[in-house]
Amino acid sequence: DVRDYHIARLLIVKPFGMSLGGGLSESARAFFNGLPQFEAQSYTVKAVAKLLKVSRSAAQGFITELSDIGVIEIEEPGKGRQPSKWRTIGRLPEKGENTLPTVEAIFPPSRFHPPGRLIPQQKTDGSSFR
Repeated sequence: DVRDYHIARLLIVKPFGMSLGGGLSESARAFFNGLPQFEAQSYTVKAVAKLLKVSRSAAQGFITELSDIGVIEIEEPGKGRQPSKWRTIGRLPEKGENTLPTVEAIFPPSRFHPPGRLIPQQKTDGSSFR
């Protein structure tokens, strides 16, 4: 049933996307949304951690997660006591939306299930098409 699939998809799309590597944690998304202030410049883990008020280890974890999906990269590797400098190079992917087919892909629109509707249309006399 289209309604059952819609509900199941809503419940599992994020965890499923994360397990397939196609998604990011909500915390990493929030962290990334704080980075546009740095678009034109490079930044260090310490500077970002201080600005976004997170621990250095949390900032390093988010940076690693974002680097793994290719939205930030090392601009200048660290040397000795000099920390690595990072830069933003992309935008975040969708929130796992492409990991499972949409309702419309599995249940093509028809008079029973028009696009964007989960409840069958009503006939003009008030009865259902079911």
